[in-house]
Amino acid sequence: MIRDPIERAWSHAKKDLVRNRKRRYEDVSEQEFRAFFTDPYQLRCARYTEQYDRWSAHLRPGHLFVGVFDDITERPEALLLDVLRFLGVRSEQRYIDPSVREPVNPTESTDMPQQYRRLLQDVLGRELEALKDRFGLSWP
Repeated sequence: MIRDPIERAWSHAKKDLVRNRKRRYEDVSEQEFRAFFTDPYQLRCARYTEQYDRWSAHLRPGHLFVGVFDDITERPEALLLDVLRFLGVRSEQRYIDPSVREPVNPTESTDMPQQYRRLLQDVLGRELEALKDRFGLSWP
């Protein structure tokens, strides 16, 4: 599943720095957020094209499903039907539980401050271009 790398980083930061540490957003310093966003592990998490290349190197062509993360909330039933078709199994609405619309692992709804968005755009700019070029994906 490919997610907007900037939104992925923000969501992961809120989960790790706020929710998991039982803190409020206001208690996390700018320095902590900046360190989190530029951590090598976090940067690897955002490099979907590298992850795709790594997986596809071990699979036959056409054996790697690429989905868009936003479809989980925007069109969960259709996404699951796409996955079922990809797997070559019966893809019928009756096999999809209504609970697919319930959030799993939500974090506090906090808008991303512009200074973090700019930092992430700078840090992840190449990946954003690669996702657009390779998969036709872009985010506002």
